[in-house]
Amino acid sequence: MLKKNKKSRLLWLKLVLNLCFFLILNKTILAAAYVVPGGQSIGVKMRSEGLMVVGYHRLDTDKGHVSPVVNSIKVGDTLIKIDDKPLKSIQEFLLAVNKAGKEQASLKITFIRNQAVYEVVVQPVYNLVDHAHQLGLYLRNTAMGIGTLTFIDNEHEIFGALGHDVKDVSTNKTLTVGEGQIVRSNINEIEKSKIGDPGEKKGLFVEEGKTVGSITKNTPFGIFGSIRSNCFDQDEQQPLPIGSTKDVKVGPAIIRTVVEGNKVEEFDIEIVETSPAKKMTSKGLTIKVTDPILLKKTGGIVQGMSGSPIIQNGHLIGAVTHVLVNDPTQGFGAYIECMLKEAGLWEQHQ
Repeated sequence: MLKKNKKSRLLWLKLVLNLCFFLILNKTILAAAYVVPGGQSIGVKMRSEGLMVVGYHRLDTDKGHVSPVVNSIKVGDTLIKIDDKPLKSIQEFLLAVNKAGKEQASLKITFIRNQAVYEVVVQPVYNLVDHAHQLGLYLRNTAMGIGTLTFIDNEHEIFGALGHDVKDVSTNKTLTVGEGQIVRSNINEIEKSKIGDPGEKKGLFVEEGKTVGSITKNTPFGIFGSIRSNCFDQDEQQPLPIGSTKDVKVGPAIIRTVVEGNKVEEFDIEIVETSPAKKMTSKGLTIKVTDPILLKKTGGIVQGMSGSPIIQNGHLIGAVTHVLVNDPTQGFGAYIECMLKEAGLWEQHQ
């Protein structure tokens, strides 16, 4: 009798343990984090907050060639206010400067330099060539280009792309987002990479007036913002689990990207090296293109491929970010964990 009871207890214990394992496994499956991997080519249009100074020019005046602000405002500064009024366009700035000059009045300009805010009072001067009062500044507040979508979180309608920040082409300074959009794009030409020349994807914006997403953040790990659910074809909307940094291994992987038209294709790469999690940057992964088809078409990694999702063992683990100029078959990638943290999604996916 005692022997039978002991056997029964063991059987019940086994059943309870099996049930526990089932519940734990089921909870893990239900709690697993999924996002939709990208690979689609996108057009990026961004307007900075304020006006970035990209250069100077001397003005022809009755006192000779002068540059009124060369000693107070530097290339890379972002002008955000003029007489305490927010600046939204270059035309608005030029009109305010010319008006102040006609009235022989000075202007207070507020600007950002290295994340700190400064103010300077300046006096416009009359340019005899342009017949207008000016300050002798070259300004820019827009950026446009081709990149690649990395992921979509349909539940929260958030996207991530590029894997690195958008910089001004003249100053190499990160643009602060005033407003921005992403649109569909088609690739119609590839300029192949070669040593010393990273090459690029060349494409056209499709339905330019019809945006699929709005950019709200421009960070070292990419651009992020809101996106319309199911804005791409359904066969491109299959979600994948997220791989954290500890899941990434040296070895084979694939990338998703477009090399012709708008067709997303998968190509073989090798993860050559991984950086420790505590040193995560947009170059956290070292990768090498091994796919003969992609090498034939592009020579390796090209500009416009930034953001192409990296998938390993069925998990989305990162995105292509940079090309190694001296060997365009190799480049770098950012961990998807870093991108999700920047997007404000990492905690929601844990």
